[in-house]
Amino acid sequence: MTDIKQQILQQIKNAKSILIAFKDIKDGSGYPAGGDAIASALALQQILSKNGKTTDIASPNFVLPAWAKFLAPAETIKNNIQATQKAKIRLNIKDSGVKDFSYEVDGDFLNIFFAPKANSINLKNMETESGLWQYDLIITLDTAELSLLGKIYEANKAFFDNVPIINIDDTSENENYGEINFVDIKSSSVAEMIWQMVEKSPNLDEKIIDCILAGIIAKTKNFRRPSINPRTLEIAGKLLSLGAKRGEIVDAFYRTKDIPTLKIWGRALARLKHQDEIIWSLLAHSDFIHSGASEESLGDVMYELVSNSPDANIAALLFESFEGKIKTILYSHKISFEILSLGISHRPNRLTHAALPHANLIAAEKELINELKKII
Repeated sequence: MTDIKQQILQQIKNAKSILIAFKDIKDGSGYPAGGDAIASALALQQILSKNGKTTDIASPNFVLPAWAKFLAPAETIKNNIQATQKAKIRLNIKDSGVKDFSYEVDGDFLNIFFAPKANSINLKNMETESGLWQYDLIITLDTAELSLLGKIYEANKAFFDNVPIINIDDTSENENYGEINFVDIKSSSVAEMIWQMVEKSPNLDEKIIDCILAGIIAKTKNFRRPSINPRTLEIAGKLLSLGAKRGEIVDAFYRTKDIPTLKIWGRALARLKHQDEIIWSLLAHSDFIHSGASEESLGDVMYELVSNSPDANIAALLFESFEGKIKTILYSHKISFEILSLGISHRPNRLTHAALPHANLIAAEKELINELKKII
């Protein structure tokens, strides 16, 4: 860790403008899904800003969840970027000098005008080259592969190919795509890894400490994951002693739910089914209409299904989306599986979202549950 930490700190020291990026939060592990990535990114951004760095945070399809609004400044997280590269024109004016310079945009063209002090400007002495990128360093968090950044990566591949990447993750699936890869599967969370980097910084404040504890709480489901190690508890104790507000974090994550979310919970729990270590439930389009809930609340529903059935190996929620498609969300504690016929590839301890090729919920339920039984 020491060597990697030194490499990371040196790379950050040399950078001026930094992009912090993480995958779509609906694909995040822990609960609330994506909480670790959001909190870790905000903690890192704040401490980098205190060290004079310009930073942006981006995540594909990002919409600020209600539970994250107390994490400042969460409202600045972007859902897309356009990483631009400056162009440079170099002109030798040794013999002519320049007394006036102007430009104009003419349709699709940029016209640049030079007025020499003497003689004339020899345009044969003009050189052009690509300049610096908008960001000179990328830090990815909780993102096992670059493709998980979706349109942020797809629309800016040249940028990702040419700018150094620091890859920070706590999952064994990580593809080590960065110039520096800080991947620690023994850590409880990315937030814990960020703490290891910044714990001796003189710039720590209550907001940063709250973000780090929030990330740990989200990824460990409020310290309920069986894999929590003594180091995680020691770090949490240290953060609490520094003033981290665990009560406010837990309230925001787990105890403050709006009425529509509570209603959709009730509908899903009322239809809960259990067979062969599989639990599942169904939600029709009418359930969303009558409850007033959105699809974004389904992460909460999955958490309730799992919490109420601790002995289940796989949990599934099938629902009819607002556009009329049949979709599913899957979760397992330990099992990885693929159902090629349904386009499903699932990794443990995270939510997997998939669209199903069925016309109705009953047909989708029959095929999906039959396939899951083969896995158990």
